[in-house]
Amino acid sequence: MNKKVKIIGILSVITASLALGAQFYTNHKIDQLLQQFPYQLSDQISLNVVEQDKNFFTRQLIFSLTDEKSTKSSQIIATKITALPFAVLADSELVAEFVRELNKNFKVTIDKNNITSKFSVIGDYSQTNIHTQFRDLTNKAQDLNIDLNFISKNKYMEVQTQLSGFNYDHNSKLEQLDLNATLIPLNESKYDLESLSVKLKDSTIYLLNGENTTIKLNGLDYNFNKSLLTNAYSLKTKIKANAFSIFNKNNKEQSINLNDVDFSISQNEIPAGISYSQLLALLQNDGKIDYTKLLDLAIDLLTKNKDISLDFSVGKTTIPFKKAVKPLTIDKLALDFNGDLADINNASFKTSLAVGEIKNEEKNREFEMKGTHFKQSIQGFDLATRLFLLRTLIVDLIEERETLDKKAMMEKIEYLASHYQQNSETDFSVQSISGLNNVYLKNLVIKSKDEFDKNDSYQGNYGISLEEYLNKSGDFKLTNLKFELPIKLESVSSVIPVYLCTQTVFCAIYSDKDATDVTNKWIKNAVIKTDLTINNGLLQGIISTSSNDYSMPFNISLDLSSKKLSSANSKESIELLWQQKNAFTDLNINLSLGNRLFKDNSIWPIYAEKSADWSLLINSVKPDGELNPYLVENGENYEFHLQKTGEALLINGTEISQPKAE
Repeated sequence: MNKKVKIIGILSVITASLALGAQFYTNHKIDQLLQQFPYQLSDQISLNVVEQDKNFFTRQLIFSLTDEKSTKSSQIIATKITALPFAVLADSELVAEFVRELNKNFKVTIDKNNITSKFSVIGDYSQTNIHTQFRDLTNKAQDLNIDLNFISKNKYMEVQTQLSGFNYDHNSKLEQLDLNATLIPLNESKYDLESLSVKLKDSTIYLLNGENTTIKLNGLDYNFNKSLLTNAYSLKTKIKANAFSIFNKNNKEQSINLNDVDFSISQNEIPAGISYSQLLALLQNDGKIDYTKLLDLAIDLLTKNKDISLDFSVGKTTIPFKKAVKPLTIDKLALDFNGDLADINNASFKTSLAVGEIKNEEKNREFEMKGTHFKQSIQGFDLATRLFLLRTLIVDLIEERETLDKKAMMEKIEYLASHYQQNSETDFSVQSISGLNNVYLKNLVIKSKDEFDKNDSYQGNYGISLEEYLNKSGDFKLTNLKFELPIKLESVSSVIPVYLCTQTVFCAIYSDKDATDVTNKWIKNAVIKTDLTINNGLLQGIISTSSNDYSMPFNISLDLSSKKLSSANSKESIELLWQQKNAFTDLNINLSLGNRLFKDNSIWPIYAEKSADWSLLINSVKPDGELNPYLVENGENYEFHLQKTGEALLINGTEISQPKAE
């Protein structure tokens, strides 16, 4: 018996020693954890802890937030820690002063708040639950529940939040908000947001007292992901909503509605030195916003990344008209954009837009447009130079400079022109359009292709095709329309500065005399140096009545060659240079038009009154009731032939004198 008691006693001593050792170890680990404070929550806000009381088993801690900019510190949480062997339990509550401040600032009433935590000092787990019961601004009881989970393996922190709802007043409110976030460690005391998920069941927001600004949102799903790379990071954001509406509080029927909204944007390899939080910090700078820095940062955020992609789609959109019974509806709208910005001196972009149907059923305004598609691809886009030009103009407006450095801008434009190798291809098509005053279009296709090469030449191809255009009320039909215009330019760099200066954003650079002199020099340079060639330009189709009576095919062909002025003097006027250019220009135009309708003098005057389409055609062919003197009859067709070689001009084989340059 004594031996058994002795063994039990020894085991008890060993157990007590182990427990005591574990308790010492636990306290040691707690001390180590406390030494890691403060934690940097953002560039300005830090979380601090002060130990107010301590014994072998318990500790009293006060957590506070410090704004390093204002050096203001606010106590937020009081915690009692109970240390057990290899484990710690913590019960916390919000500091009374902090509760009063929350109640005052947010005009809510916190009825109950409880924070419980447990974690293992050997790093197996760390969990915290925060449960708050409060009354919102309408005195409605709400629940807020927050779970924090520390993953010891990778030191990630997970945050899960559920809010039953919040009523700002009887008009602005939200219902059932769920938030999940994952924080990743940057170092021992600083975290960054890796992912964020927000789900919102329903919300209504009154802006400006609801006058045309009541916003209703249903079924919001927001997701954000951030991937850290070496000296860079990538962002991806997705937003989905079942329904989004904007309306006037006094007339909810007249609302703009978007259903099945889906938006996503991603940016890859953004430099680590710039962030959207810096942009927000500039905007919140106590009313002293540095707009130049804001502009530079915004440009960097949008362009200093490897690539950017954007997708936006809406299942159905309805837009009301004033005093209209039925709204305009847009079905199945989808927009895609992709930009390769790895080299902003040689960027590329792809854009596509598709709209299933646009429809207005309002009486006397009926309109329907089906199967709209737009696609464009651009390669070799010098984004860097354009950003320089754009930034210079905007900064000039921001800083209200009296004079703009136009010389630097013009040098940039000339540089852009000499290195211009931008290629693009654009396609636009519409399956059908109907309802515009009984006008109908079927299968409209518009295409363009621009190619620049290193030999300072350009080739462009432009085309239009239309299966059918029908004006029912005017009894006019156009079918099988085809337009082709192939263009070739040599020494195209001499034209680019003039082209750029026709774009609105660059107009400001030639608003004074000095700049105008430079642009005049560019225009003269373009006239002198450029070779322009058009081979086999074409316009053809068939004109008839809606019942296909009096079918009249037409065909127009175009050939043009305009040579450079090798011996021209750039000091001469632009007008005189154009006259000299005319002498180096050859032109050949052939027109053929069926004449069945015009053969019957009792019919064509009737059609001249039926519609603007017939009126334009008939008044061109038979002005004042007589055949146009430039047209000649050849069997079933009227024909026109213009041939210009140098300064010699022939119309229908007859030479016409031209005014000569003085």
